[in-house]
Amino acid sequence: MRGKPHRARSPITIDVRTFGWDRALIATLRHPTLPWFDRVARELNVDGIPLAKASELGRRDRLSLLGQFAAHEAFLQFAGFADPEFEANEWVVVQKRGTDCRLIRIAARSHCDDAPPALSLIQQFASAVDAPSLRILRQPWARAEAVYEEVDVTCRRDAAADLRWLSAAALGEVSAPGAEALRLLLAQSRGGVVGVLATAVVFIVIVPTRVRALVVAAVVALAAAAASGPILDVYRVVTARGDTEAALDH
Repeated sequence: MRGKPHRARSPITIDVRTFGWDRALIATLRHPTLPWFDRVARELNVDGIPLAKASELGRRDRLSLLGQFAAHEAFLQFAGFADPEFEANEWVVVQKRGTDCRLIRIAARSHCDDAPPALSLIQQFASAVDAPSLRILRQPWARAEAVYEEVDVTCRRDAAADLRWLSAAALGEVSAPGAEALRLLLAQSRGGVVGVLATAVVFIVIVPTRVRALVVAAVVALAAAAASGPILDVYRVVTARGDTEAALDH
């Protein structure tokens, strides 16, 4: 059964710059539980209610939310990211008639090397939404995707149910080249600028034939400037969630 839809509330504004993840992670991860799934912008508005206040949800919606959260954790594991803990105030619920509720994350914390198992976070979430009991949650070594699978099977016993958000949560995207590789590229680009400037200063000071050296350096600088455009274009495509492979080929 469904709970009663909540009355209209003021949209929740999400500033992606203060979301809690670094730019590389935000630029490369896409999942229905993330606010930039539909579009990318610095600020996004979500017409939802805080998870802690979503107390009138029906059984099917609570199961669907649990499945979406389990899929979210499985996706983060695939992307090489570990959630440090579960916080109910980092999540909102979007409820509409005719379909299951959508779970959206509005804030996060940085990667944690000694993070708890994903199953522990899923169990905490299940307790927070008072989700129906699942056999898989009593297995200490269960994986996040196994929890999603049991939720999906349980929800689909109701043939009339529209589970578009639960179904959508089964898929996520990690855009090339991936968050870690993008961090390395950004770090190298910053270091390269500093290194070039320092080298240029030392070069001009110690080389006897400064005029000839400056001419040669100018030619090299022009070549580097010509190559910087395509390199920056690749960065812009990645941050805008475009076709990275096509940008690299170009």
